[in-house]
Amino acid sequence: MSLTRLLLISCFIVLMGVSCKEAPEPAPAPGVPLTLAGQRKALLSGIRYQLDFTLPAQKDQPVTGLETVFFTLSSDTVDVVLDFKQAPGSVRSLKVNGHQKDVRHENEHIIIPAGSLKKGENKAELLFEAGNSALNRNPDYMYALFVPERARTAFPCFDQPDLKAIFELSITIPQAWKAMSNGPLVKTTPQDSSTAWQFGPSDTIPTYLFSFTAGRFNTATKMAGGREMEFLYRETDSVKLASSIPAIFDMHAQSLQFLEGYTGIPYPFRKFSFAAIPDFQFGGMEHPGAIWYNANSLFLDSSATRTQLIRRATLIAHETSHMWFGDLVTMKWFNDVWMKEVFANFMADKIAGVMLPDNNAGLKFMIDHYPAAYSVDRTRGANPIRQPLDNLDEAGSLYGNIIYHKAPIMMLQLERLIGSPALQKGLQEYLRKYAFNNATWPDLITILDSHTTEDLQSWNDSWVNRPGRPAINQFLTDVKGNTYGLFNIDTTTTGTIWQIKDPVLRAFNYVNLYENVIEGRDVTPENWMLVILKDLSIEKEELISQLLLNELNNIYWVYLSPAKRSELQVIVEAQLLKMMNNAGKPNMKKQFFKAWTGIAASEAARNSMYNTWNHKQPPAGVKLTEDDYTDLAAGLALRNHPAAGEILKEQLARTENPDKKARLEFLMPSLAADEKVRGSFFESLKDVKNRRKEAWVNTAVAYLHHPLRGNGAEQYIMPSLDLLEDIQRTGDIFFPYNWLQATLGMYQSERAAATVSAFISTHPGYNSRLLNKLLQTADHLFRARKILDNKK
Repeated sequence: MSLTRLLLISCFIVLMGVSCKEAPEPAPAPGVPLTLAGQRKALLSGIRYQLDFTLPAQKDQPVTGLETVFFTLSSDTVDVVLDFKQAPGSVRSLKVNGHQKDVRHENEHIIIPAGSLKKGENKAELLFEAGNSALNRNPDYMYALFVPERARTAFPCFDQPDLKAIFELSITIPQAWKAMSNGPLVKTTPQDSSTAWQFGPSDTIPTYLFSFTAGRFNTATKMAGGREMEFLYRETDSVKLASSIPAIFDMHAQSLQFLEGYTGIPYPFRKFSFAAIPDFQFGGMEHPGAIWYNANSLFLDSSATRTQLIRRATLIAHETSHMWFGDLVTMKWFNDVWMKEVFANFMADKIAGVMLPDNNAGLKFMIDHYPAAYSVDRTRGANPIRQPLDNLDEAGSLYGNIIYHKAPIMMLQLERLIGSPALQKGLQEYLRKYAFNNATWPDLITILDSHTTEDLQSWNDSWVNRPGRPAINQFLTDVKGNTYGLFNIDTTTTGTIWQIKDPVLRAFNYVNLYENVIEGRDVTPENWMLVILKDLSIEKEELISQLLLNELNNIYWVYLSPAKRSELQVIVEAQLLKMMNNAGKPNMKKQFFKAWTGIAASEAARNSMYNTWNHKQPPAGVKLTEDDYTDLAAGLALRNHPAAGEILKEQLARTENPDKKARLEFLMPSLAADEKVRGSFFESLKDVKNRRKEAWVNTAVAYLHHPLRGNGAEQYIMPSLDLLEDIQRTGDIFFPYNWLQATLGMYQSERAAATVSAFISTHPGYNSRLLNKLLQTADHLFRARKILDNKK
């Protein structure tokens, strides 16, 4: 058709008074782009979700949902966009303000046209099939985990942190199950083979803090600190239950009391409950009214080491601190996700110092944060604390040791710079001003600026906006144990660190000397390992002993050549056993026993480990749990015990807890003596369905790549790197880093280093955040190669 004819037809249509329908606006890009988030924040308010889910008992059957979302619009001239990361067709019907509408589902978004909307309050009703990825469904329990932007995988929503809302949940579950969510339970209604649980409205929270769990749980309730608390759990070990449950309630009560006093704000939410989730992929998650914890972190017995006890106290304090820092006041965008984590960690360190009076808070702070922060800040993949973020679908990649460990060091420096009273007053003002709302890091800096004469802008630029640690041309012996950086060492003093009386300064020296060793400076790995063995026999502080054992393990497996490791093997094994026998405290005895089982490789050691496992008879003074015996069975398989297959089967039969039994069944192929079985297991991980239990996967991958397996697993390195982008797309926030760490963390070979280098060189323009995580986890590998090559 000619252009002239088209123009004539167009003119005729206009003359007849018929208007042409405009083409719809294109859908936003996938994910949650920053531009979309800004537009919605300016447009939307008064958001309320009413959600009704039906969870079948069979995990392979779909979860259906009925949703009503209310929202107020400041303008009715633009489309409203909901986020829903499911296949088109997952939304079966859509009704807007009482009128049935066609479903437009594009680019992970549902677009409601402006013509269906009105200025003021609107209502959209959707019938849909929920996505499974964030619901973490298991045969007899499930739990929702929506951080950072995974609520949109389960139900249509405005999935950004500055669009806070009220959630009302109803959930229909099998009759034998129990449920928990953010809001208080209103009623339960029995049905034929199920029960409907109805929860009251939640407080005003963002989508990533909405959650629920359901399953075959046991329940404990207690009035603690004047507040009723509910606890769901699946642990079956009666000894652990008796020794742990009272302590868990008490630690929550103490944490709440401290935070109410420090902030000047009473607990801001209407209920306080928590659940212990088997093999939870995080340490914990701070949903207000429904905190989730990794069950292994909570349930300890009398044999728990001091490190384990402190970690449990700190974890509980951390998640409780989030009720104020992150939940009451939430970051506007996930580029400031570090804010909630730094304050939770910073407050947790203070609280743990109060809860555990024998805890040296300064020492714990040093050991918890400095090695972990250095492990990233020393690498070519180091990132600043605050990072830009254009789309929430990459928010998970912001998490890591810089947020959790360098940022608390930064906060300690800030407190010392402006003084504790000024910091506390500033934080109180910040929490009051932005309560049940959102704020940015610059908002807080502005408030703190009014409480000090210091130049916080320059300080902020140095600490928060720049990566890396300074290399300080000063001898370590001339500094105090609170400075961040890499210091020179005086090699004549390496054997006298044990004489330093101040435990914080002693630990600081051990940390920095280790950093000098792996930098390839004046002290060789083998000499430093011998110093560690000598000092361990003298050291009485359990936390420092654990620090040295961690350094010993890294040096032994990564920085010693196989020949040198073989030469020193008998000495190391004998020394660790001797220290175990000489240790006065049962906790320290177990600490040395666990270190010995991690390093032991001789035939005599393997036979000793087998006898302990077979007869369930640990060394004198050492108490082992069911989990410890499972670790022993796995260790025997890694050491190619001739009866390894039977040992694993027997351990499976011994295991009573169904969750732990399922875990061991999953792990067994990764421990198989037959390389073909291990290869088939690795191939199975290419299917996302087999990666859902991320904690299990991380353990299994670490077994596949253990140094005791020789070089057979190097063939999996390149395929593992090829999977990384898919793992980021489909997994939770820590999975990409943990996958890489499990894969690369104990390699030192030329072939492994060449494989990583080849991947990097053949992927120009690779996702920068994933590349940083690769450089972080490969750092030990490249350092080890440099040290070992220099000795040739």
